[in-house]
Amino acid sequence: MVVSNYGYFHNFYKWLLIDDFGNNETESPIGKTLAKLNVPLNADITLSVQNTPNSLQLYDIYNPGYVRGGNLTMNPDIVTENRWFGPDGGEPEGIQKGLIEHKFDISAITGLLKVDRIHMMDWSIPLYPFRTSFVFQNPDTTSISNIFLSPFTYDSWYGVLLIFILFVLIFSISYDSDRQMPITGGVDATSAAVIVTLGVLCQQGTWLEPHRNSGKFLLFSILVSSVLVYNFYTSSVVSSLLSAKPKTLDTFQELARSPLQIGLEDQPYTRTIFQVTKNPDIKYLYNLKVAKAKIDPYNISIPDGIELINKGGWAYHAETNSLYPSISRLFDQDKICKLGEINLFPPAYLQFMLPRFSPYAEMFKISQYRLVNNGIYKRFLKQYYHEKPECFSTTLLVQVNLGPITPAFFLLSVGMMAAVIIFIFENRHRIRFKLQSIIQKQRVRKEDWKN
Repeated sequence: MVVSNYGYFHNFYKWLLIDDFGNNETESPIGKTLAKLNVPLNADITLSVQNTPNSLQLYDIYNPGYVRGGNLTMNPDIVTENRWFGPDGGEPEGIQKGLIEHKFDISAITGLLKVDRIHMMDWSIPLYPFRTSFVFQNPDTTSISNIFLSPFTYDSWYGVLLIFILFVLIFSISYDSDRQMPITGGVDATSAAVIVTLGVLCQQGTWLEPHRNSGKFLLFSILVSSVLVYNFYTSSVVSSLLSAKPKTLDTFQELARSPLQIGLEDQPYTRTIFQVTKNPDIKYLYNLKVAKAKIDPYNISIPDGIELINKGGWAYHAETNSLYPSISRLFDQDKICKLGEINLFPPAYLQFMLPRFSPYAEMFKISQYRLVNNGIYKRFLKQYYHEKPECFSTTLLVQVNLGPITPAFFLLSVGMMAAVIIFIFENRHRIRFKLQSIIQKQRVRKEDWKN
C-alpha cells in the first residue's frame, strides 16, 4: 500500500514479486492485492507464481486505470480553472496545482516550460509555436536632420570653398582687364566676380559675356566644375532621401516614449507578466502607458484592436496568430510596410502538461510523434501559424517627409528675410540720398538767386 500511495509503481522502477502460495495470478494473494492498488498502465511489474513444484509462471502486471474506473475508454470530466500557474517562486495555483496533486490526468491547454516548473510536472513534446507582440504602425517621424552637408566630407567642403575663392580672385582680375564686358549698375569687379561665380556654381548662369579667350576659358572652367560638383551633390542628397530607412520602434523604451496608445488582449499571462516581471523596460512601459491610460487598455477585443492598428496611433498586444490573418486581408500595402512589432514574451514552443510520472505521458508523446510523422502537424502549422505580412516595397511610392528638408526651408526663409531687410535699408538710403540731393540743389538755387 505504501509503495502504491507514493507512486513507486511507475516505469522508473522494475519490480519482481514472488508468490509461493497461489497457482495463478487470480489466486495469488499478491495478485489480488495489486488489482486494488494504484498500478499505472506503464508499470514494469513481473509476478512470479509457482504453479507446480518444478515450474514458475511469470505474469506481466498492469492495471488499465483502476483509479479511473479500470477502463481506458474514458469519459473525461472537464474542469476549469482561473489560472494556469502560480507566481514564479510562489505556491502552485490553478491547473498547475491540480496536476501536482494528481487531480487531473492532462491539461487541455499548453504551458511554457520553465526551470522552476520542470520538476513539478511531466511535459509533452513542444509543438505549438507561441508568440505575442505589440503590433502597430510605426509613427511618422518629423525629426529635423541636416542632410545637406552630409554628401561631402569636411575636406571636400574646404576644397569647394577654396575653388570658389580662387575663381573669384581670377575672375575679378579678368573682369578688370576685359573692358569689353558689359558693366551695369556700377558693379565693381569683386562683387561681380562673387555673384557670377556663386550663380554658376548654383546652376543659375551669368549675365556677363567675356570677349577675351582667357575670360571665356575661365567661365568654361567654372561651368564644368559646377556641373561635376552639382551632379555629385544632388545625386547624394536625393538618394539619401529616397533610400533612408523609416524610423522604427524596436524597444519597450521607444514604445513607451512614442505617441502611441496601448491596447491589450485580456489574457491572464499578460496581466501576470506586468505583475511579476523584473525587466525595468517592461515596468517602465506599464507605468507610463498602461497604468496611466485614460481608458482600460484590457477592455479591447481583437477585432477592435485590429481596427485601432489600421487607424494608426495605437499599439495592440495579442497573439500574432490571432492578428496577422485579418491584417493581411484588411490592410493595404502602405500600412503593411509600416507595421512594427515588439515581443512581450520571447517566442517559444508550448507543451501540454501532465502529472508527474503520469502513466499516460508516453502514450501521449507517441500520439504526438505520429501527428508529426503523418504530416498532420505540418498542415496544422500552415493553417494556424501566421508570420508577419510581407511588404512588397517595390510597389510603393517613396514619400519624403518634412523633417530632412527643414534646413533647406530654414535657409530659404533666412535668405528672404535678409533680402527684405536689406531692401528696406537700401530704399531708405536711396530716399535719403535723393532728399539730400534735392535739398542741396534748392540751396544752390537760392544762393544763385541771391547773387
